[in-house]
Amino acid sequence: MAVCMVLSFLLLSGYADAHASLRGQTRMAEDLARQLNMDWNAASGAAIPGVAMHFEDGTSFDHDCDRQCSDAKPEPPETNYGERPTWADCSFSAGLYRLSSVPNCSIASRDQVWTWQTFGWVLNFSALRQHVRCSYMADGSIRPRYNHGCGCDHGQTQLCAGGNCSNACQNIDSRSGLAMTPASMEVSSCHCKSIDQYYHGSSPKGCYWRGLVDGADELQQMLIQQERYPAPCDEFNPPEIVADLRSLHQALQEDFASIVLALVVVDGTHLEGVKMSSLARVQQAMQKFPGASTYDLSRTPVLGIKKSRESRELPFFALK
Repeated sequence: MAVCMVLSFLLLSGYADAHASLRGQTRMAEDLARQLNMDWNAASGAAIPGVAMHFEDGTSFDHDCDRQCSDAKPEPPETNYGERPTWADCSFSAGLYRLSSVPNCSIASRDQVWTWQTFGWVLNFSALRQHVRCSYMADGSIRPRYNHGCGCDHGQTQLCAGGNCSNACQNIDSRSGLAMTPASMEVSSCHCKSIDQYYHGSSPKGCYWRGLVDGADELQQMLIQQERYPAPCDEFNPPEIVADLRSLHQALQEDFASIVLALVVVDGTHLEGVKMSSLARVQQAMQKFPGASTYDLSRTPVLGIKKSRESRELPFFALK
């Protein structure tokens, strides 16, 4: 009898501890969702100017770096860029999402905020800043750009000596024959000279602002530029932040939770035919994501994002 009572006590204690742990995780997720909703509503000049999120290939934890480049010639700007082996590598892209970037004059523009998104990462803006190579006031179309997405489009042959350009993956300075640097003409020619040098939409003509990886922290100039020239009424196009994948990958391996504040799934998302409607379903699906075992995800909360045409509705919530 005594043995049974001891076993029952231990089982109940374990059950209580598990529930307490779960309640603690839920509270942490709810607190984080509240903070992210505040960041989503960030005012101009705020220390955290929005929510930095990585969505592209969000269900994969594998990223291209030092892959085999093709010898294919770059195409002219605004054409089909063809195979991945010509694209810039070792770059990691995040959008800066905030309410002030969403035009409030069009339902269509509000629909665009989460329409194409499924699963992503919410990044610690302060930690990410240390790994930023460059930023753009809107979509930078970085795949065909030199210097790992932070230079000119590889189709702008007038910038290369004799018009002899490498592709963005090869990333070879046509004058020195060495790897591109921020000083290379094919790179520096597209560095923003003024906040009035603006553009909208995905464009090879867009200029970039430098980040700490390339020797300067110009994120503030980019944010001023983006606020001064808001997107057209029918367009949602958040600022793009491009990080150096080598240094970021090392930081993620050392402490994933210090860089990635949360993993997020957009409401209504289906993965492999299963609706991601609960925390348990998302966690189960994550186990199959390529490269997920590379990092320690155990301390990273999972949040949901509401799809809504009401631009004032707060998007982030804790999944249960």
